[in-house]
Amino acid sequence: MYLRPFNFRTRMTQHPYRYLLIDADHTIYDFDRCQEEALEKTFQDFGQTFRSEWHPIYTRLNLAAWDAHERGILTREQIRTVRFTQLAEEVGIQLDPELYHERYVEHLSGIVHYLDTAEASLHELAKSYKLAMITNGLPNVQRPRLARSSITPLFSAIIISGEISKTKPDPAFFSHTLHQLGNPSPSQCLVIGDNLFADIGGGQNAGMHTCWFNPNGKINGEPGVLPTFTVRNWNEITGMLNPIPADELIRNIPPDQSLQ
Repeated sequence: MYLRPFNFRTRMTQHPYRYLLIDADHTIYDFDRCQEEALEKTFQDFGQTFRSEWHPIYTRLNLAAWDAHERGILTREQIRTVRFTQLAEEVGIQLDPELYHERYVEHLSGIVHYLDTAEASLHELAKSYKLAMITNGLPNVQRPRLARSSITPLFSAIIISGEISKTKPDPAFFSHTLHQLGNPSPSQCLVIGDNLFADIGGGQNAGMHTCWFNPNGKINGEPGVLPTFTVRNWNEITGMLNPIPADELIRNIPPDQSLQ
């Protein structure tokens, strides 16, 4: 019996997605790099030096704050100050968390760095799919940054949680996204993101297939959240989503099933 080896490209021919709902930070944008630059500039503005060993501390606090927000524990307003308040306590410095937050957001909104080949990959994928950006980021960070990004015109819809008062993984967030795209069937959509709870869990609960962007090989620790696909980089995403030329499909058909 002939058995065709399973691969992503074979599976893509069985699930013809037409819409890609893609997360922004840690998926398209190299948020860690943008964040570190913004923090360095913020501390310099207030006459302080941001030490390199503080960056992983702030990253941990920031991720925890956003995770708490997505789980309904912290409000968006509380995130504004909690990260800098906790950082100051951990490293033993004095600062005004509100002032630091405002300056940090100002700097962050002006910095654009993409993850590996995300920029080129999105330009390629936009030729075959309708794209939507779905982000829980702050509007006053995302909108100015999008204005500086070459990828912005590629998106048919850009959904920012702070502008619609809904946060991933809320089903209402995904319903709103579908509405902005013209109400396609969830079965035509693929959610791509790094956050298991917000992106993958949210897409799964909305009836969509999902692709977990997992460059560091993290272990899935979210009960009940099962990504349809898992990738480590953008080359893998484009490799499995790029349309397969008809002549290649014919070449891959077993001899006894080929067209006569």
